[in-house]
Amino acid sequence: MESKEIQDFGKALEAFLTPGDLKDTMASYLPAFLQRLHSTKKLCTIEKHPENVTKVIRNAVVNIVKTRTVEVLKMLKAIILVRHVDRSIREKSIRAVKHLLKICPAIHAQLSETKLPVFVIFILEREFRSSAVVNERTQCFKLMSAWLTLCSDEFPLLFAQSILSLVRNEEELQLRFKAIDLLILMCSKAPRVAAQVGGFKQLIESVIDPSLDGYRYDRISHALMLLINDPRIRIYFRPVVDLNKIFAIFTRPDGVKKDPHQSVLDKI
Repeated sequence: MESKEIQDFGKALEAFLTPGDLKDTMASYLPAFLQRLHSTKKLCTIEKHPENVTKVIRNAVVNIVKTRTVEVLKMLKAIILVRHVDRSIREKSIRAVKHLLKICPAIHAQLSETKLPVFVIFILEREFRSSAVVNERTQCFKLMSAWLTLCSDEFPLLFAQSILSLVRNEEELQLRFKAIDLLILMCSKAPRVAAQVGGFKQLIESVIDPSLDGYRYDRISHALMLLINDPRIRIYFRPVVDLNKIFAIFTRPDGVKKDPHQSVLDKI
């Protein structure tokens, strides 16, 4: 059964890369390839399989992917670049990239070489019809999350800068809330990259940011406590400046009756 699934995946991959009209590829081969990709990814993570069987399955799939990685990514990039197209096609393309990364994390180098992160950032930050691209943006966030989880050491600086700019965006709250979740994950998984773009400073400022009304302040404060408690991450905090900002909302100077941070403290 497993060998048949792997063979079907290989056939779907070959059909997807068959030279032809891009419209036919988007309409027929992309959905079939995505379906096989999803079922193959699930096959690699079935818990009932013994460890050695799972390893053989994963190696077989990885070998198939590695031989055609650049071609697949170039095809997906070409589809993403098509502007006047059904939005679900772009969403499926980004989802396919995410599945490929989960199956074979080593393709992160090829992802950077083909400049796919640039187009992901374009969808997140430059598309003006936010309601029309909500599913695409969701897949972009999931792709970033998968990258942080699987290969955080190679997380692109461009992604980190985009996350920070979205956290500062006060116009689209839902986009901003998802970016804060990613910022917390980035500070935990890729602290060096987060420190390069000022991620820790932004996370601390978010604790006392009144414009974040509607987001759980306790999640940010709890994340900060965990980050400070980790010696590997603690080195990226500025002892005097950052710690004073964090604990300022829990303390009040002598002689001051009115606490300016009381409203934030109540929310936490």
